[in-house]
Amino acid sequence: HGLRYGIDSDGSWPFGTKAAHHGGRSDAICPGQTWIYTFDVPDNALGAWPFHDHTHHMDIKIDQGLFGGIVVLGPCDRPPRRFHFPWKLLQPIYLDIEWIEKLPLLVDTRLPDKLDFEEETIIKLAPHIHLRRLKDTTRQLLEQHLEFLHEFSLKELALPRRLVNTDHVPVFFHVMSNPDAKPVFDTDDIEELGGEAEIVFDIPGDFEYFCRHHPEMTGVVHVLPGGPTPVSVTIVGGPPMAFSPSEITVGVGGVVKWINNSDFHHTVTSKQGASMATHCINGRGFIGNSPTIVGRSGQRIRWYVFNLDTSPTWHNFHPHAMRWKFGGEYRRAHFDVFFQTNKRGSFSWDGTRGPWATDATVSTPLRALSDFLA
Repeated sequence: HGLRYGIDSDGSWPFGTKAAHHGGRSDAICPGQTWIYTFDVPDNALGAWPFHDHTHHMDIKIDQGLFGGIVVLGPCDRPPRRFHFPWKLLQPIYLDIEWIEKLPLLVDTRLPDKLDFEEETIIKLAPHIHLRRLKDTTRQLLEQHLEFLHEFSLKELALPRRLVNTDHVPVFFHVMSNPDAKPVFDTDDIEELGGEAEIVFDIPGDFEYFCRHHPEMTGVVHVLPGGPTPVSVTIVGGPPMAFSPSEITVGVGGVVKWINNSDFHHTVTSKQGASMATHCINGRGFIGNSPTIVGRSGQRIRWYVFNLDTSPTWHNFHPHAMRWKFGGEYRRAHFDVFFQTNKRGSFSWDGTRGPWATDATVSTPLRALSDFLA
């Protein structure tokens, strides 16, 4: 979004690229294939621009983390200083994985004793190394290593510097859910414009459900002896998108059919055993777990806010108890920014301390963001 590119770098347009690229498509890169996207950055592209996967069911891919941001700085802006983990810190991690998996980790089969990270440095993993195929012990060890690397980076970035650069802070609003959850029932995707799915309910009880792609869409099935069967539910495009009717009754052993009359894919997923989507900031979903920015008195902090929540939900950037430099003076005030896509802005830190997530009128994700700025 926001940059200039040709049709072969659009990433969502399947037509007009086959002849020039030997049958390749920029909108569907299959395993083992590559594609080079080329963007031009004109003078009017100053700001923060999100990018994300745009193939089939892109909302699911975005929720799984396939997104990022491109920040275009002005000609007089100083870029953030580069940070690299020292190789002596990373090498033991690779060695631990090789020792547990009993397999060479890299294509070159041997880990180098020294490695200097540069802009073009690439570490190629062997093709048999894949996260889903790693042993449970290896995964647990990787989680511990990642926690240590996170603490190490915070410590390094907090060290006093003779020159305090502008701190560039990307803030991504998005949702995440547990991919390993096993709901009691799940139709998987119901095709748009007439797609259908049926579920048989053999046990009496009340069964709440929702759409995995649009968690705000919910419904209830009451299963009672002697109830009607079959029963139909229509998925309407809205606005707002909804199950109609949202509450139905069916007999034990009866069938419920969902008919999708909207322009989008939907699912009928049981809330029992399922993983409901959670609003997150930079991959973290709860107060206390949210990322923290440490500012020095007088430091300039520039934030880049991206909304990668593909639901109809809008978000709000609302720090508490900050003093903003305006007209050469520090003025204490609330600061609100409503947005749906992305925003860019900056402020000067005046040394006041947080956290400020005590306002009960503010929703949980926004209080987490206040802690993020504390």
